[in-house]
Amino acid sequence: MTDATITQPAKQTRRIPVCTPNLDGNERKYVLDCIETNWVSSLGSYLPRFETTFSGLCGAEHGVACSSGTA
Repeated sequence: MTDATITQPAKQTRRIPVCTPNLDGNERKYVLDCIETNWVSSLGSYLPRFETTFSGLCGAEHGVACSSGTA
């Protein structure tokens, strides 16, 4: 065996997407509204609407939105 560098073929990385976004509605309008009104965190009109709608879809009396799945 010599000191020559042996090159291996590059391994291909197979990506498995966690989710594929579906941005075919009013998402841009809503994001811009949040930015323009300075409600980009835990308050604003969208949060209670989301909690109510989502909990209703789940059949729950109440819903609480969190900033991440680990909160």
